[in-house]
Amino acid sequence: MKKKISHAVYDEKDLYPYLMRMNVLKGTGVDTDECGQKPIIAVVNSHTEMNTGHMHLASLSTRVKEGIHAGGGIPFEFNVPAPCDGLAEGNDGMKFILAQRDLIADMVETHMRSQLFDGMVMIASCDKIIPGMLMAAARLRLPAIFLTGGPTIYEIRLRKTYKGTILHSDYEDLNDKLNTVYCASCGACEIMGTANTFQSLAEALGMALPGTACIPAYHSEKLRVARLTGKRIMKMVEEDLTADKILTKKAIENALSVDMAIGGSTNAALHLPALAHELGIDLPLTAFNDFNKRIPTLCRLSPSGPHGITDLYQAGGIPAVMKRLKENLHLDALSVSGRNIGDIIEKAHVSDEDVIPDKTRPYYPEGSTVVLSGNLAPDGAVIKQSAVAKDQHVFTGPARVFESIALVVKI
Repeated sequence: MKKKISHAVYDEKDLYPYLMRMNVLKGTGVDTDECGQKPIIAVVNSHTEMNTGHMHLASLSTRVKEGIHAGGGIPFEFNVPAPCDGLAEGNDGMKFILAQRDLIADMVETHMRSQLFDGMVMIASCDKIIPGMLMAAARLRLPAIFLTGGPTIYEIRLRKTYKGTILHSDYEDLNDKLNTVYCASCGACEIMGTANTFQSLAEALGMALPGTACIPAYHSEKLRVARLTGKRIMKMVEEDLTADKILTKKAIENALSVDMAIGGSTNAALHLPALAHELGIDLPLTAFNDFNKRIPTLCRLSPSGPHGITDLYQAGGIPAVMKRLKENLHLDALSVSGRNIGDIIEKAHVSDEDVIPDKTRPYYPEGSTVVLSGNLAPDGAVIKQSAVAKDQHVFTGPARVFESIALVVKI
């Protein structure tokens, strides 16, 4: 398989710099002759021991690297931070969370450019890391593929008191309420927060293998898919299937449609425009209102309803959601699989009509995200309307102003 970018590292033309480079590599224990013949693939990982979303990513990375070797490449792993919103809630740490998205994008871009990799596999599960990595992929225009870490399972599912819902308001006992947010395994928090929104949107954008975004983190299928992802990046290098051929305006609009249908996080209004900007595409806040009139909220995924990501996975995952939205999608948009969205969703199957209903009977008649404007927020305020109680859709009264980021939590 032809080396393109990394060829310059292994070129013997300038002998002394070449020998220096090879001696550095020899110190890592690799076969430099083999490296000189095969594509060099970056495995960009956000493994950390400090949160459930990323605690298992080292094992996924091992399987990805096995796949790269099997596909005829040489993998080298490097890491980026994995900030967790949950740990930063209600303290000064939250001031530094969003900033890390852009830092991650810069880290990935600059390291990829400085070490001349031929392609990359991105591995992440949570809020700012996935958008940051996708932004870097948009800049680099290399073969790139995403492997999501998957969702956790909440403890309430394992209790005798489980009522078939993970929504905390459906339980009266305090311990049960706490168990609706207690991560019982590795993986991202099971609600449709920013983490699972962007795991889902990575697939909707075409950047993850079909049907992989919602596979639970603890499931053996996630390990198998990790190896397939490693093998697939090698085919993408061979096919010259670069990120700029996948991350297009059509892909962004497909992702926005899926975001509306699944009750995605309001942070999509931060991250999708940022990704679009990297691609030279204008995605103003008003686009969210345009799309919420076309796309209803199909799924009752917590906090909009009782279901969790485990339920979404069992019901058919993102391909099944996209099949429901067929008439609203750009079916010719390309995926890292080499197939277009139309071909992918043709084979999708909805196995639970309650979790992924037809568009004729959605959970909420409009898309989940709405942008409000007025004297309190002249530039716009983003609300997940599908998660707001109906008796609070209209409110009259004084505005309550908070002077700090300390939270008042009503249990």
